Amino acid sequence: MSLPNCRENSYFYIYRQFQEVPKQGGRGVEELTRGQVAQMMKPVVSSRQLQKYLNIARLYIPGFENFTDPKTNGLNGYAKLNRSHIRVLQEIRSLARTQTLADIEQQYKQQRLRDKV
Repeated sequence: MSLPNCRENSYFYIYRQFQEVPKQGGRGVEELTRGQVAQMMKPVVSSRQLQKYLNIARLYIPGFENFTDPKTNGLNGYAKLNRSHIRVLQEIRSLARTQTLADIEQQYKQQRLRDKV
């Protein structure tokens, strides 16, 4: 599956394509540490950079709701990653190579508002 050429369509692609990220705690789902996932990214990113991608995903991508701490409304440090999360984070990482994280977050925010209407 290839990404559309248009930047705006790529946000839509990520948002729509990955709405069915498997929920945590499923049988046979290998849990990964953030360090392991950071090493699996291409190119490799730091754990700190991965947290920034997770922060965007938890706010705007369906399937990442478990990464929001209900008490603090911030990033949940106890939420577990699995291989199905990598492709979404990789797409965010790919977008981050051409624009700032603030721009990416703004696009997801606009997409979410359009979906609510």
